[in-house]
Parts: sequence; structure tokens; C-alpha cells
Amino acid sequence: MWHRVVTCKTCHFWVSWGMAETSSGFTNGPPVGDPYVKTRRNFLVGLASCVFGWGMTTLAGSFLVYDQTRSVGAVGLIVVCISLPSVALASLSISLTRKLGVPKLYVLMIVTGSFAYLLPVLLSLFGHLTTAGLLAFFLLNGISSGLGTPTSSLMRARIAPKGEVTEFNAATTRTASQATLAGILVGGVAYSVLGATWVFVLGGLLWIPLILAVRPMTKEPVVETPEESTRLSDVVATRRSHPEVLAAFRYAAFVFLISGYAVTFPAIASQIGKNPSILSLLQSASVLGGLAVVIAVRKIHGRVSWGRAQRVCFLIAGVAMLALAFVSHRQGHTYWTLTGAVLVIIPIGFALNLDASILNGLIQVGAPAATRTSVLTVFAIIPMVAIPVSQELIGVISDYVSVTAALLVIGIVTMIIIVIPHGAMREGFAIIDDSLTSPTPGLVIETAEGEYVETTIGQIEDQGQPIADQGIGPEVPYRPDIER
Repeated sequence: MWHRVVTCKTCHFWVSWGMAETSSGFTNGPPVGDPYVKTRRNFLVGLASCVFGWGMTTLAGSFLVYDQTRSVGAVGLIVVCISLPSVALASLSISLTRKLGVPKLYVLMIVTGSFAYLLPVLLSLFGHLTTAGLLAFFLLNGISSGLGTPTSSLMRARIAPKGEVTEFNAATTRTASQATLAGILVGGVAYSVLGATWVFVLGGLLWIPLILAVRPMTKEPVVETPEESTRLSDVVATRRSHPEVLAAFRYAAFVFLISGYAVTFPAIASQIGKNPSILSLLQSASVLGGLAVVIAVRKIHGRVSWGRAQRVCFLIAGVAMLALAFVSHRQGHTYWTLTGAVLVIIPIGFALNLDASILNGLIQVGAPAATRTSVLTVFAIIPMVAIPVSQELIGVISDYVSVTAALLVIGIVTMIIIVIPHGAMREGFAIIDDSLTSPTPGLVIETAEGEYVETTIGQIEDQGQPIADQGIGPEVPYRPDIER
């Protein structure tokens, strides 16, 4: 059993197996004027339930698509259907957020996503649950997610205790991580015992607690927000003048392109056996490696430069990817093949999660204050584009050559990235490393006295404040808006 206690001045978050609650053990009762004490507890419980159901659903969906098509490229279309609507509907989602307000749009997003489960349930009952129907289901979820993209982070910021957004983000991240892992594991067993229909029925019903948790907030008046500019030209100009931003962007693209390797999991699992629990073990292994990321970041900080740390991440991922190619090439000895695959996927998941986590922190530090919003917006879109493209390319190689060949290509490319000249990218990471040891413009925290001061990541950690860890790997398909 995984568990974590996140303590702060006004509340305690207990997270265990994806279930989280706000205890009533306040020193002097809940903060005066805090209307969201109960909402936070219900939100975390609802989030765990929702993400648990989504983990079961993605496991069943990817297993069914590969079983029907025997095509790795077809499995990659799942992530395409989930991710690309968020990119295409970004402007519309911002407009809807201003018009409807955060709570109403968030509830609308969850309700439409839950009702989308009726499609695979009905198709399965009548014996017509085809690949086209499954992709249509994931597309509907992607559209509902895309329409409410900004609301997830805005919702958390709204209900978090004053001055404790970091702690609340850490609690939600760990909750989603553990719920995803549990959902993937249970999904394989549920599929084998109950069948596809009940997996989708349960997946849809498990969204209800989250709907009930935030529904009372829909009665609140819409908060007017000022117009903000997020022009693409601002990002282009920033990349040219700030090598640290360019470095983070390029390495993020590399990381998420490599992360597309997970599209081969159904094919590898089918070589071992026909039980969907085999696929759940492979997907769980990639998530399991990400749970150690926060510990690794704290150990690395101050001892190794971030530029060198990310190069080590590529080395680990490259070597492990080549080992996975060797494991996938073996025939027979299914027990040893499964064990070998799990053992090499864990370090891949760890390395990719660690690198993504480092880059996420570095871009927040390196982005100049004048264009911070536009830079972070474009940075968040990178995985939504890179992962679908990567999975389709890997799928083509797997379908027309072999899974082993596809993994060899990824492993070799990953190793090449380590040795090629980096030029401006090395300079960019050097700048970011320096920025972590001196006050960084734009990285501001609120002190106990209510004052706002510039700080660094190192100073935040030295004060004992937790940095939200990334425990959900970029290689596992999920609704990005829920877990962020």
C-alpha cells in the first residue's frame, strides 16, 4: 500500500491508494472564511474515483483495439483522439471559461465525459463494440476535455487553502498517480472476470463522485477575468532571445517523442499471452517508475547540474529501450519474457518521468515574466502533439517491420541524442542551472507576513515546502486535464 501524508498549517491531506481526504484535525478549526473545506475533501475523493475508472477504461480500450486490429498504429489513434481536441479547441475553451465560469464549465466537462461511456456500453451490449466505436468514444472524451482544458488548474487554485496551492497540487498529483496505477491493475482483472461491458459501465459510474463534489460550486457567480494575450509570436521571440527556453522546448519534444514507445505494450503483451492482466502489468510498470521521481529530484538538486541529470535520463531510457527490444524479440518462456519486460519498463518510466518533471520545473523558472503565460501554454501543448505523432510513427514501423525494430529505432535515436553536439541547448541549461541558485524574476511566493518575494527552487525546498511531484508518466494515455 502506498500512502502519503502532506501536512501544512491549516489542513492535513491523507492520500492512500488514490483516496484522499481532508481531516478534521485542525489545530484551531478550519481557517476563518474558508468555504471550501468540505469541497476539497470531496474533490480529492472524486478525483481518485474518476481517475481510477479512467485507468480501467484505457486499459480495456487499448487491449480491445489491438485484439481486433493487430495494429500498433491503430492503438496509437487512441492518444490522437484524446489529445488533439485539446489543441484544436484551446481558444474556444478559454472563451467558454470566461462566459460560463470555472465551476460550471468543469461540471459540464465531467458530465459530458461521463455520458460518453454510454456509447461503448450500448455497442458492447448489442455486440458491435468495434475499433471505430472505441475510437469514437475516446474522441468524444477528448472533445469534452478540450472544451474545458483551463478549468482543471483553475479549479484547484480556486478551492486550495490560501497560501497552500503547492501542497494541494501535491495531494492531487499523488492521488491521481496512485488511482491510475490501481485502475490499470484492477482493469485487467475486471476485464478478465466481468468483460468489456462492465468495465465501461463502472468507468462511467466512477465519475459521479467528482460531479457531486464540485456541483455545489456552480451556484457561485461567474468571476470576471481580464483579457489576456497569448500570441504565438511572443513565444517565437522569447525562444530566440532566451536559449534556456529553447533548450527546455527541444528536450521536452525529445522526451515525449520517446514516450510514444508505450504504444507497443499491447503487441508485446499479445506475444506473452491473451490475458488482459498482462497488458495491465506492463502499463503499471511505466507508472510505477514515476512514483520515485519526487525523491530523485530532491536527491539530485544541488549535487548534479540539471543539464547533466537530463542526459543521464536519456542514457537510462536508451539502454533500457534497447533491452526492451531484446525482450520483445524473444519467443517462448512467457514468464521470463513478462518479468524481463516489466523490469526494463520501470527504469524507462522513471527516466522519462524524471526528465519531464525537471523540464517542467525549469521552464517555469526560465520563462521570462513578460511572456510567461504564452510560454507555459505552448509548453503544455508539446506532449499533446508529440505523443500522438510519435505513437503513429512507431506504429507504422511496428506494423510494417516489427515491434523489435521500432524499439531498436527509439533506443538508437535516444542514445544519439546524448552524444550529438548541443550548442545553444547546453548554454540554455547552464543559464537555468545558474538561475536556480539566485533569485529568479517571476518565481514569487507569499510569505507568512503577506509579502511577495522572489525566490528559487532551492530556497523553497530548504524551507520544507513540498514541490508537486509528477507520478503519471507521459507514456500512459489519460485525460490530461484531469491529472494536471
